[in-house]
Amino acid sequence: MEANGYAGIISDANASVGIHEISDIPIRGPVVTPEQEQFPFNILARTARRVLAEYGEKLLERSPNSGTALLREAIAQYLARSRRINVSPEQIVIGSGSEYLYNLIVQMLGRERVFALEDPSYEKIRLVYEASGVRCEMMPMDREGVRL
Repeated sequence: MEANGYAGIISDANASVGIHEISDIPIRGPVVTPEQEQFPFNILARTARRVLAEYGEKLLERSPNSGTALLREAIAQYLARSRRINVSPEQIVIGSGSEYLYNLIVQMLGRERVFALEDPSYEKIRLVYEASGVRCEMMPMDREGVRL
């Protein structure tokens, strides 16, 4: 199945560095804390060194409120490749915190809509949406993605 539209994503700054499949990590409930021995510290360190070497002081520059074009393009490519969701970089919404972004989505789409969430999902998303007065429907998800 293919989906089109808006997506709020918190992701790595560049899909080509640090995006890895995590489908083998077991789902343990609404709060997931990876085991330290399973966390890929070596990949994180190698990626951090590569990003620092490539971008250096540019990493300290203030980004546009909408996010850098490189970030939004990387997220759009990641969504198309891994989730089969086709969005343009202009449809990607970047923000500095999850609660802010969830509330921004409610403001953009309106409280009268029903919000669909992946199940399992991050519990805070549902709580913020419900506190904003919107109704949420959970959509079952497995290794292949959302099941409609």
